[in-house]
Amino acid sequence: MKNGSGDYVGVAYRATWIRTEPSEEVYYWAKIDAAQTAAHAHNVNWSLTIMAGVVTPGWVYTDGTASISFGTGAGGADEIGPLP
Repeated sequence: MKNGSGDYVGVAYRATWIRTEPSEEVYYWAKIDAAQTAAHAHNVNWSLTIMAGVVTPGWVYTDGTASISFGTGAGGADEIGPLP
């Protein structure tokens, strides 16, 4: 995000759930921590979004969460996402 002078005033960081928590209660925060540190070092606002949907880790489904299959993903495979 830039202001009227062309200076960056904010950054939006998007991470995937599968990479942030690949196994239940096993977290990898290093990239998110680095993004926050860089934003603060440059005095810019930042926001974090952790995406779910087709990037939901497999362990969520083996723990019993209902899912829905939709469309056709890469290589002809169905995309699967959790039901709310």
